[in-house]
Amino acid sequence: MINNFTTGPSALRSAKNNQVVLNFVRHASRGKKIAYPFWKFDTLKNEPSKSHRTNLRYQMSKFLGPKNYKGEYYLNKYYYPPQDHSPNYIKPIMERGDAMIKDEPSSSSPYRRLPNEAQKLQPFPNNKYCKTNTFVSEDMRQKMFSQIEAGKTIQQIAYEFSISVGRIEALIRLNDIEKVWNQQKKISPSLKAMNTSLYNMLPLYNQRKPENLTEIPVPAKTLRSRFLTIAESEPFGPVDAAKVMGLEPAAVTLEKLSRGHDEGKADQEKKKVGFFAPVLQHEKSVFRFKDAKVGEVGIRYGKSNRDNKKDRKVGYNEIGQRIYI
Repeated sequence: MINNFTTGPSALRSAKNNQVVLNFVRHASRGKKIAYPFWKFDTLKNEPSKSHRTNLRYQMSKFLGPKNYKGEYYLNKYYYPPQDHSPNYIKPIMERGDAMIKDEPSSSSPYRRLPNEAQKLQPFPNNKYCKTNTFVSEDMRQKMFSQIEAGKTIQQIAYEFSISVGRIEALIRLNDIEKVWNQQKKISPSLKAMNTSLYNMLPLYNQRKPENLTEIPVPAKTLRSRFLTIAESEPFGPVDAAKVMGLEPAAVTLEKLSRGHDEGKADQEKKKVGFFAPVLQHEKSVFRFKDAKVGEVGIRYGKSNRDNKKDRKVGYNEIGQRIYI
């Protein structure tokens, strides 16, 4: 008796002398083509048979250019990080396979056009919605911190510098961490060098393009669609929509944001239950103990252990960890 089976969609079955013979046919993936450059390029000619270079690898070597004794592509203008707060992304509209250091092409060239300011901040040329974030300059940060020490609220500073409240809170938190690290001497020279490189690479925040100070974080409940049948003449506004979604109206949320995030922080600290264990000598980790219900954490004493059973049910908890049910 011959069992009919296949190993793929292109396997051919045949039976001869009570044996199954499989003829495998490998097809190239349809719809996927090799992404050759859209400009005219040279191909490999008179390549030795033992060479494993391809036209794409050959184009890559021409694009990168020669190396120096350190292994650096010293003639490639995209190799070294920029130092003028302007990201140096590869712009295909300006290149024709030659990324060597030379003068920028003129805008009157029939083959190349200079990118505008918005395109300079796009890491991926075809994705206009992905933009590089801006860096708050050191002078602006020091002005913010001096005004906070003088007694100004975060909301007043956000309105003056046109920066969102959440971003200012993040800057204050990072500044506190930096002070602690300076006291503990955790900031190494390599960390300082990385900070300087990133600061010089990323663009600086421009107040002429202010952030939206009335932006509300997207609630998780609005990520799912809900359907409601109402009469055509029945009024239905933002407040009614908030009631259906189980949320507070946007005006109330904006009022809370304008009053300040300090009140919300105080409420959150009240809700937190637990304590931090004292840090012993030579310890780098901080342990926090929280109250937990018996049965939700750990295994209750006397509960049967099914680790050696083959029919254990496997599930996932709320944070995505694999657990035994």
